[in-house]
Amino acid sequence: MSLATVRLSRRDVSAFELSHRAGEPVAEEDPAPADAEGHESLSEEEDENKMPTKLALCIGAIQIFMSYFSFSIVIPTSYSYARTFNPPAGFPSAGILVGAASAGSALVQPLYRFLVARSFAGALYLQCLCMFFGSVLYAVARLAGSLNMVVIGRMITGLGATTYPVLVFCSEHVGKRHRSNVMSWCLGVARSLGYSLGPIFAAVLVYVDFRVGELTVDKDSNPGWVIAIASVLQMSLVAYGFPRQGSRLVNRRRAEPSASVAAAAPPRSTKEKWLHGLTLFYFIFACFAGPVVICAWEMSATDIVQNVFGWSIQSSALLVGGMIFTTLFVLPLVGKLSYRILDVKIERYGLLICLGSMLGLFDYVGWEDKPWTTLLPYMLFSFLLINAITVAVTQHYSHVSKVTDVHLHEPMQMGMNIVGFFSRGVGSVAGDFLSPNALGALMTALLATMAALNICLTKQLKPKGL
Repeated sequence: MSLATVRLSRRDVSAFELSHRAGEPVAEEDPAPADAEGHESLSEEEDENKMPTKLALCIGAIQIFMSYFSFSIVIPTSYSYARTFNPPAGFPSAGILVGAASAGSALVQPLYRFLVARSFAGALYLQCLCMFFGSVLYAVARLAGSLNMVVIGRMITGLGATTYPVLVFCSEHVGKRHRSNVMSWCLGVARSLGYSLGPIFAAVLVYVDFRVGELTVDKDSNPGWVIAIASVLQMSLVAYGFPRQGSRLVNRRRAEPSASVAAAAPPRSTKEKWLHGLTLFYFIFACFAGPVVICAWEMSATDIVQNVFGWSIQSSALLVGGMIFTTLFVLPLVGKLSYRILDVKIERYGLLICLGSMLGLFDYVGWEDKPWTTLLPYMLFSFLLINAITVAVTQHYSHVSKVTDVHLHEPMQMGMNIVGFFSRGVGSVAGDFLSPNALGALMTALLATMAALNICLTKQLKPKGL
């Protein structure tokens, strides 16, 4: 054995002797800081700039796209499909047919929290399976002649149409510096594509019409078959490139009881507690009001363009879908601006534009009497509304993770998702059931409340240190 093998430095010998004299174990170098699970944590600068792979972000964006695409593709044909089952007069069957998917999404969120803690990919597999089986049931329900089966199929589809797993993934793997920009693409652009391409695809699928035995494949059932095929393709993408590990945020929260987390947090005065609670309420309420406005407008605009202005299903779908498609050009710009402008200000500007655009969505003179002179202003103000509200709603999902404590990120994302998907169903029924003026009053009240909270909570809605 060579001398180099057993050679010890004077420093090591001295450390051994001192610790031996004290009857203590030999002191070792301090390890790198670790999180609650023992994983070495990144430095603050690296944590703010961390990013997952582009492939994972693309697959996550496609999953969000499918959630909204499966919701909107049935809207243009929802009125004709519902009429084939002879529903009672005045019954909002089309709104229920569309909104049933949102009810399913809201009910299943706790299950996805359980799955995300174990595997992100596993949660996405379940989403795809639910959308596949629910869409097939929707497509073949006419064979049974039951509107209830259509609604059940939509609810099963809705069980998979959630954004929660992808949002938790982004909150955990994207640093604060890039989070608003990434959310603008993964959530904002993907959602706008889903909302807009759904009606556009429905317009194209009107021309696909054939029979296979007793099964009729036509404009009413085509949306179900499209979603089923897309679900199979998405499962292959998830298997190829989406992370399989579970969420560290969810597991950390499960490992640390809320009482211990609360004890570790700095004490707050009564006023601070109220303001903190009101801030959390602002985000929850915004995720309720925003989707109500978007979905109610989409249902109402489809009905107005088809039944008041006399446009065909294809034309109305292209018009409404094209209107939402314009948000694709606005959201990337807002994502870049988020590096310079605070989220609270972006949301405020968007809400103020929404309130101004509502002035053009009321029926002042009777649209039936002057269809063309009222259609153009209606579409112009609708363009302003849908772009501004999409920007405001998208910012909230990244904004909440910047102004709340880390242990609140995951439960807030889950709460915002539950409320957001439930409100899509509320908006669908409201858009089908209410008159244009009654719906305009409801939307104005929701937007005014959001704007008032945003202004009153300006200080609380700024990131710490600003």
